[in-house]
Amino acid sequence: MNNLRRRIFESASDRHRQKDAFRSFRILTVKTNNSHNTAMPLKNLTKREIVLDVFKQTGFPQQIVRDAVQLTLDTIVRALADGRNVELRKFGVFEVQLRKARIGRNPNKPEDEVEIPERAVVKFKPGKELKEELIGFDLRKLEVHTKVKNRGRGKSR
Repeated sequence: MNNLRRRIFESASDRHRQKDAFRSFRILTVKTNNSHNTAMPLKNLTKREIVLDVFKQTGFPQQIVRDAVQLTLDTIVRALADGRNVELRKFGVFEVQLRKARIGRNPNKPEDEVEIPERAVVKFKPGKELKEELIGFDLRKLEVHTKVKNRGRGKSR
């Protein structure tokens, strides 16, 4: 494994690429507790990975792609902050919903009641094509991801 690690880091010329290479190396070396389940854990998709994917597909400079992705996200955030829903055809809808005020309890002191004020939350409803993509999804991957993610927090969810 040390040779693999050295090759990954030697091929990465700048600090960002080294971080990405190290993350990839960590994902490759994670082992699951279940010997019968050989699925690799899933890792989160980052903005950096989106930029690199668009760069590879289009050949546009990474700076321009990064700025376009950031402007898109900023526009979505502004629209949601203004209370507007964001509809992205073939992907889904981000909806701003109001969560009512309620009474909560501190699990450490159940006798103490805390009022939780009403607030706005964002919900996501997947579109038809995204739902169809998930039909063939291997659920074992998600189970392994959840177990690795919750390691050290008691029960897996």
